[in-house]
Amino acid sequence: MIVQIYSMISVADAVATAEAGANLIGVVVAEPGIFPEGIGAEAARGILAAIRPALACCVIQLGASRAHG
Repeated sequence: MIVQIYSMISVADAVATAEAGANLIGVVVAEPGIFPEGIGAEAARGILAAIRPALACCVIQLGASRAHG
């Protein structure tokens, strides 16, 4: 079984999740207000640097939808 945990928001949470046995950790990079667990790109880089290469990582990027008229 592969354990995947997403929406990490801090290095401490990611490291604790890795130590608890997760196989993959994910972060959501999003503009403020788009997604509750969204973080900035710099925070995401810090989290990924703290857990790689020990674990696989996933980055999901969300942005505001812009209407074109």
